[in-house]
Amino acid sequence: MTNYWKGGATGNWFAAANWNDNNVPQDKAWIDVLAGNPDGSAVTIAFATASATTLQKVTVAANATLDVTATSSDASATVFNVNSLTVAEGGTLDINTSNAVSLGSSPTVNGTLQISGNPAVSINSNSIGGTGTLILDRTTIGSANAQFQMGSSLTTVLQNGATLYVNNASAGGKIVFGRDAVDGTSSQLVFPDYNQKITTPITGYDAASVITIGSGNTAPISATFTDNGNGTYTLTVAFDQYGNGITLTDISFGPNSGPGTPTIVHNADGTWSVVGGATGYNGQICYLAGTMILTPEGERAIETLEAGDKVMVYANGTTSTQTILRVGHAHATTGTTGHADVDAVPVRVRAGALADGIPSRDLLVTPEHCMMLEGSFVPVRMLVNGMSIAYDHSITEYDYYHIETEQHSVLVANGALSESFLDAGHRPDTLMQGSQVTRLRPLSWEKDAALPLVTDREHVEPLFAAIALRAEALGYTAPQPGPSADVTSETHLVLADGTALYPIRANGEQFVFMLPEGCQSVRIISQAARPADRIGPFVDDRRTLGVLVGEVTIWSGERTHRISTHLSDPYADGWWGIETSHARWTGGNARLDLGQTLKMSGGILSLQILSHGAQTEAQAAA
Repeated sequence: MTNYWKGGATGNWFAAANWNDNNVPQDKAWIDVLAGNPDGSAVTIAFATASATTLQKVTVAANATLDVTATSSDASATVFNVNSLTVAEGGTLDINTSNAVSLGSSPTVNGTLQISGNPAVSINSNSIGGTGTLILDRTTIGSANAQFQMGSSLTTVLQNGATLYVNNASAGGKIVFGRDAVDGTSSQLVFPDYNQKITTPITGYDAASVITIGSGNTAPISATFTDNGNGTYTLTVAFDQYGNGITLTDISFGPNSGPGTPTIVHNADGTWSVVGGATGYNGQICYLAGTMILTPEGERAIETLEAGDKVMVYANGTTSTQTILRVGHAHATTGTTGHADVDAVPVRVRAGALADGIPSRDLLVTPEHCMMLEGSFVPVRMLVNGMSIAYDHSITEYDYYHIETEQHSVLVANGALSESFLDAGHRPDTLMQGSQVTRLRPLSWEKDAALPLVTDREHVEPLFAAIALRAEALGYTAPQPGPSADVTSETHLVLADGTALYPIRANGEQFVFMLPEGCQSVRIISQAARPADRIGPFVDDRRTLGVLVGEVTIWSGERTHRISTHLSDPYADGWWGIETSHARWTGGNARLDLGQTLKMSGGILSLQILSHGAQTEAQAAA
């Protein structure tokens, strides 16, 4: 017998009338539970009341979402407890509670299981199976003494400082380093300290990704990346000079990231971590040392200010004072991706760039720092014209400072109006000196900013143009664009063994390739560029766009196959997020899975390429 959902499209788990036998599942815990409608219609079920009763078997149905948000004042209390769990394909179990949750033994995830902010998830078997996606968000699975076994077809996503303990025998079908934590906390994979090779594809590796080796008798001596020649890299963590160590053979870097300088650090708990393995940007919003901030006593260098000092702030055409709550300070080293904004290259706003005497002297800020222009805040990176506002590549290391005032405010820095620090959750407390501030709610740009943040092209491009025209009037020379190239001629495929395949025919949107027998995947290689570089910094799109791929067709023998994995897998390697149902952007090097379509014979692959990211606007319009 199964107790299944009969309520509406949304409803409360603990309302008996929502279940077919008119009993809350906990009332007959030995009966199987189907969280969803047997007919497959969409439903969202709220599990918001704590219950430690063990449910024998729970299945989250296709097109159903079970939201577990129950909490308890008893920190040790279990709020959701199931002996056997299955998330069906198309179903979602979203666990968002910090209280203990028990998922029984060997849960099967064929849909999506997301666990957020939970340090107390219990899985008796230390194993998770299925063909779906496990998303760990600020959550740890496993421990030093309990590495997890992940299903061979399961995708695991680590985001916002998540941790997964695994070993080479059970790392799963794919591991994705997803969204970085705003406070800088790293997401990490932890492996035991013995000789092993991990062949599971690892994607999205960036500056916040960490590989950790468990404590033991073996201390790693080096970590190096080797280019595999097909868009992926091998990371070798050596234990000695004889080839012993841990090897991860299939790592792909995240957008705007590349191989860094992997460094081994010894942690306080006896483990070792590989850090600095990828380049990337910390996103800090700050002033460089030497910036002069207006105070009631006159201008003071920012590095001399302390919590409790007064500063002058601007609002509605007048100035007043505010007290500094905290001052943040850290040291930065610029990156090596080749994108100055991502590499945190400081921006130099020349004296007089914005108006006569504004700023009064050159102002140095980080790329994300905002200037006040026409009643709004605009990130300075969107105003860079290479003349009066430009990246200063001569500075490769620098000290930077935050100032947080009582309310978010407009400061006067070197005579120019720009922002104070807004604590929207993206600064590590270790950078902040001063009183600890307890807030009833987190701050946000939408509710707490002194002025609106503007990043849309419609508003920013005219500001950019006006500042650029002023720069030319002041005698600066506008940088000239480089020659245009035929970007379409570089589009090709790479096989798993590194063999490059160029199209046998390219006509308009159609690029046609001959594929060998047994080919299960290819990588789509193309030139790539960011709209912010190709069009102008006033376009707030810093994705490195390769090609926009629509329909994919394979002809093998007498059969025609439509390939759509690139349109359905949100974590597909080398692809940007899904925006439409008919096409998706690559990042210039994307994996396209073909399955078993060419198992018995070769075939012809046709790619519909709707747009090329490296084309100029003029080329695209031609």
